[in-house]
Amino acid sequence: MFLGAALLAASLSVPAAAPQSNPLIPSKRYTLKNGLRVVLHEDHSQPLVAVRVLYEVGRRDDPPGQQGMTHLLEHNLFGTTKHLEIPVWSELARMHAIRANASTEDDVMQLFEMVPPTSVRAAIRLEADRMGHARFKYDTLEDEKRIIVRELAEGRDDLQSGAALQTALRTLHPPTHPLHPSTGKTLAPITLDELEEFDRWSITPNNAILVLAGDLPSDTEERIEQYFGRLLPGPDVPEPEVPPIELSKTVRKEIAGAAGTGPLALVVWPLQEDDEAVAIVTNAVLARRFRRRGALQPSSPTGVLHNEALPLNFGGRTFGLASLGGFRAAPKALEAELRAALVEVIEHPPTTQELEAALRRRGVALLSELDSLERRAEFLARSEARDAPQGEINPTDVTPAQVRQFVDVQLVRAPSLVVLQTPPSGR
Repeated sequence: MFLGAALLAASLSVPAAAPQSNPLIPSKRYTLKNGLRVVLHEDHSQPLVAVRVLYEVGRRDDPPGQQGMTHLLEHNLFGTTKHLEIPVWSELARMHAIRANASTEDDVMQLFEMVPPTSVRAAIRLEADRMGHARFKYDTLEDEKRIIVRELAEGRDDLQSGAALQTALRTLHPPTHPLHPSTGKTLAPITLDELEEFDRWSITPNNAILVLAGDLPSDTEERIEQYFGRLLPGPDVPEPEVPPIELSKTVRKEIAGAAGTGPLALVVWPLQEDDEAVAIVTNAVLARRFRRRGALQPSSPTGVLHNEALPLNFGGRTFGLASLGGFRAAPKALEAELRAALVEVIEHPPTTQELEAALRRRGVALLSELDSLERRAEFLARSEARDAPQGEINPTDVTPAQVRQFVDVQLVRAPSLVVLQTPPSGR
């Protein structure tokens, strides 16, 4: 997928969360007295443990005019703590962590690492310390602001679709919208006191989910109670109001790609919450048709190299299609091919068998990702989050007629955002 990773990072789209109850990943769930939700998944097939802490605070929780606050907090949580005089990165190295990182999305922030079983106690202690006793420094704060601005620039300029995604995000989310992408201008005024206050109410046990998956030591629950159980809960975090994305007419943006990028057409539609189930199915149908067409017709007269149906984001706010072409392809021709694929769904609606095959393929793809302990931990954390669907979204109930109507009314006839990327001149 040429756009999948970039879209995840940019949060235009994030795969839909999993239902809470899932027999595919046996786990033990319980809640500490301070509100921390704990999920334990034992798998002793390899000497590794995935540790993940999901905080239910994301970009949508950023204070007005301070877009990027959550992302800035994430970066600063790798500094020192009350009980740790060395930076978190150094402690992770001392714990022999194989991988460690963090992410900030629209709705959540996650900290995660992969460690050997002998380091599980240290990892639990570290995450509890970050949760209750993080320390922030002015010099580190200013350094991290510069690093984030550089990350944003690299994401915009270096990825094949980076500039198109940034354009889409800024257009769909105007400056007053809580999900408007952060910039150096929004990060620069944030003070150390403001960051500490944001940490006090958001990084708390009653606003978090702790997941450990893998070769768990026998005293894991005891250590969780020892280190996390003594933390005090914070105030209840109110559900933020995120205005829906609205387009009164089709908006078109033409941009010049950075060096090394190719022609690209990105088309995005805002969705209503009620559309999520049929949108999931339509996404699976188009993805299957694009894949089959690519296999049968590797070259296209319009220069298309790859078409993709983009995954929905966590709230089902957007539905997107993208097309990447050879460097001589015209971006408008790429857009036309995407729209022709939609018309084809109207003229040749999917059969019940095609819906079943598309959902089966989607299910297989999801299952294949669960081979990784890290992905299982992420899956379990997401399934406990407040925005996880609790069973009301059932794609298997969607009919071919509903898919056809959705494509006709919500996509073909509805306004959209179109971003056309032209390669740099002189390529």
